[in-house]
Amino acid sequence: MTQWLAQVGEAFRAATLSTFGASGEVIFLIIVAIAVFLMFALYAMSAGLLERKLIGRVHSRIGPMYTGPGGVLQTVADALKLLRKEIIYPVGSDRAVFTLAPVIMFLTAYMSVLFVPLGSFIIIDSQYSLLIVLALLSLSPVAVLVGSWASNSKYSTLGGLRSAAMTMAYEVLLAVAIASIILTTHSFSIIEIVRWQADAGVWLVFVQPFAFALFIIAAVASVERNPMDLTEAESELVSGWKTEYGGAYFSITLLAEYVKLLITVILISSLFFGGWADFAGEIGFAVKVFIFTALMIYIRATAMRLRIDQLLHDLWTRLIPLAFLNFIVTFGVLAALGGA
Repeated sequence: MTQWLAQVGEAFRAATLSTFGASGEVIFLIIVAIAVFLMFALYAMSAGLLERKLIGRVHSRIGPMYTGPGGVLQTVADALKLLRKEIIYPVGSDRAVFTLAPVIMFLTAYMSVLFVPLGSFIIIDSQYSLLIVLALLSLSPVAVLVGSWASNSKYSTLGGLRSAAMTMAYEVLLAVAIASIILTTHSFSIIEIVRWQADAGVWLVFVQPFAFALFIIAAVASVERNPMDLTEAESELVSGWKTEYGGAYFSITLLAEYVKLLITVILISSLFFGGWADFAGEIGFAVKVFIFTALMIYIRATAMRLRIDQLLHDLWTRLIPLAFLNFIVTFGVLAALGGA
């Protein structure tokens, strides 16, 4: 499927160049950017509807039912409502920075997708794609901290400071968990890691189960979902760092969160479950993405929120040492096998 899309894209690019000449490349890139944005929007609305339906079922509710057949147009209606709302700037806020923060948050997530394989198709294939994606996603908390400070709100500021404290912990956990995968496969490329699993005939989740468990925990913190959504924590901080954001700005932050969710589930499917290169192929890859999206939603529906001191204590004193231990054991086993 993705190979067919790549062929269609190349044919469309050639037609654009022949029609518009030198400016055809710019026009083609703009069209591709719009198409990718629409794909994000479609995923965000679909995942949002799935989230509301699934959480409703888990909590013995039916979820949205009245907007469209079975409530399928509820997220569309919500998006239109947000875009029509007036944008309000808090008194004393820094308008330029306040406006720029959600844009940076979305652009970092948007740029990450350039290096993430959408099945066997990838927009920019780099041998360091995994490191680039992690580096880009690590910029998102900076936007959270800056936006919360620019809001001139105590609730937003507390959410931003929590984000800074969490980032130092879960980024270390994520990096060390990924280091075990890199050490095992000898590659920084997501595509090469998928090929390693295909050649070895085994998913990395069976080779590195501890790295998988630690990656899942860090990923939940990265996408700001229960039980680690302490930057928002509605019961404590109204809406956390996003308290003062409304209308289009709020919709941008929400879209960025769903884009990060999409990237996260793609990484889980590719790094630990063979991606598209196993027996299931492209369809199986799409099924894996759907399953892990549902898993992230189920975790949000069932897990209780941790306190910030509990989370940081567990990350620094238990999970990060366990991640380093897993890395040391991996290095020792590989060294022993290499010596044999």
